[in-house]
Amino acid sequence: MPPRPLHRWKSFWFGVLVFSFLGWSWMASIEKPGGIAIGTPVLEAGMAYTGGSMVLFSSGPPGSFGIGLFSYPMAPEPTWFPSGIEAQYSRSHGVSETTHGTLPSGAQTISISCGFSSTHCHVRVAHWLLIPFFLLIWSGFLFYRYRRTERRAAGA
Repeated sequence: MPPRPLHRWKSFWFGVLVFSFLGWSWMASIEKPGGIAIGTPVLEAGMAYTGGSMVLFSSGPPGSFGIGLFSYPMAPEPTWFPSGIEAQYSRSHGVSETTHGTLPSGAQTISISCGFSSTHCHVRVAHWLLIPFFLLIWSGFLFYRYRRTERRAAGA
């Protein structure tokens, strides 16, 4: 029994969906940048598209629970073919503060704000580089899967 035709594979249609999303996000990144982020008290991570590029980012505390869509800042000059790959990592440290105050009753209060460490990392990949890379990986996977099912069908 020969293997099923390519257009009946779930992996083929999933790849078509991903390819369509990448094409849409390339066009949308030129017109109106945006993205999605997921936040927890420990980490915030997300994906954005802006200026012909896709940006994956994460940042450390402080944070809060949440998920949402947002408008990402536009790249200085949006272009169809921006530079290939850019990565950035930064870390900042908060300062501890101690404040003294007096309540109306005359009692002394001390408020201590602890320091924090915050990290931010983002990787920007141009769509013109991302789409051919995806097509190469996807077509390689489909070829491997076809050969495997063809061998299995011939051996049975």
